[in-house]
Amino acid sequence: MLELNKIYCGDCLEIMKDIDNNSIDAIITDPPYELGFMGKYWDASGIAYDIPMWQQALRVLKPGGYLLSFGGSRTYHRMACAIEDAGFEIRDMIEWIYGSGFPKSLDISKTIDKRGGKSVGWFGEWLRNWRTENGITQKEIAKLFPSKTGGLTGCVANWELGLNLPTPDQFNLICKTFNLPFENLEEAEREVIGKDKNWGQRGPVPISGYGEFNITAPTTSEAIQWQGWGTALKPAHEPICMARKPLSEKTVAENILKWGTGGINIDECRVEMTNKDAEKTDRVGVRSKKGMFKIGGTEYKPNSTGRFPANLIHDGSDEVMVEFPDSKGQQGDVRGTEKSHTGDKNTNCYGEYGRVPANKRNDMGSAARFFYCAKASKSERNMGCKELYWLNEKSTTKEIWEELNKDNEANKDNKEFIRHRIARGNIHPTVKPLAPMEYLVKLVTVKDAIILDPFCGSGSTLIACRNLGRNYIGIDNETDYVDIANKRIANTYYQQELIK
Repeated sequence: MLELNKIYCGDCLEIMKDIDNNSIDAIITDPPYELGFMGKYWDASGIAYDIPMWQQALRVLKPGGYLLSFGGSRTYHRMACAIEDAGFEIRDMIEWIYGSGFPKSLDISKTIDKRGGKSVGWFGEWLRNWRTENGITQKEIAKLFPSKTGGLTGCVANWELGLNLPTPDQFNLICKTFNLPFENLEEAEREVIGKDKNWGQRGPVPISGYGEFNITAPTTSEAIQWQGWGTALKPAHEPICMARKPLSEKTVAENILKWGTGGINIDECRVEMTNKDAEKTDRVGVRSKKGMFKIGGTEYKPNSTGRFPANLIHDGSDEVMVEFPDSKGQQGDVRGTEKSHTGDKNTNCYGEYGRVPANKRNDMGSAARFFYCAKASKSERNMGCKELYWLNEKSTTKEIWEELNKDNEANKDNKEFIRHRIARGNIHPTVKPLAPMEYLVKLVTVKDAIILDPFCGSGSTLIACRNLGRNYIGIDNETDYVDIANKRIANTYYQQELIK
């Protein structure tokens, strides 16, 4: 069995083989979404769709243990299928909605103008035929467009398959190098009609540009026709697959008595209500044996600990809150189980009944109050990471390197100089807030439980475990992220000691 409260660096499929059967209470993780996000190779490896990996997860979980796995809106279905094919029972899907997503949409009008309004959709098929006739390989053309590390990419294959098109610069370079009989694609000059600023930033890490940029109008007739069109919606939600390892006992109660797993912690995850909210949801009447309301009797009050947790959680941001309608609560009557002296008579399996009066709740407010709100601190991303430095151009922003070169061009490759000039903190691109992670930890485990995160990234799940008195085992394939996670966890220990 692996040591508890420790992060292991390496392939999770191999590391999980060292974990005992039926020894983990829950798995809470944020695996790659398989989108190649920000050019990261680890986000396009296919591991989230790998059935043997999820089978290892199933093996180490106790019977009835829950798996909570985040997924991307475009790729969730493939991950969920792999989880189910591995032997898990899909129990539900939790929707996490937030207002911090950044749209990654292509401006079609601008792209058309960059090509001078010309279409090159025919080029991929033409290129394949031309190569075949002249005995030229894809690699010979791909060498013109090496990756950042100098290796070959699959760009030519993608063009020929029609998956995407070469940029104007790529098109022109191919034509020039191989003396192809086509005119260059000249970018149409667009009229500048305004200015705006783009300060997209997550913590200290700029993610969407710097300073002022031009607002332009389309120039070519083709671009004018497609002005305002794009290719993607703004991301505002992430689905969480809620799966369970099959029970070993005949009932959930027996399984919990044997393994301590199989249920979810309803009361600790109830949605908080104010006293005023609780007062407005009171109803008059007493319950009958069949669970309905009778006329008269004493006042009945709902559970004072809060509303029953739903399979939707949100971050409470202004952008999310405006999407929820105002809710007035229940305004109608409550049906009774006995014949009413007034009202329409109806029948069902319980016999004849009528409508029984009940007091109206008349509670008003955003419907968001019915769902868990996970408000996260803006400073938690980089806690404990201020001393982390990143010493290569690939992992630093263009802005920092430009500033560095202004100070001393001769020192741009001097690591010691860079060490004192660049402090990036937590560079993980998809850090999860602690608040929703703590909620999920409480939902499926009790204190002192063991939680596994095979894709722990910068450690948010592990910090949530630490804060709530759970044990953890973390795994990640990236040494930089393991270093970040250890720094953040160490800072958590330090802060908790200060409180004492």
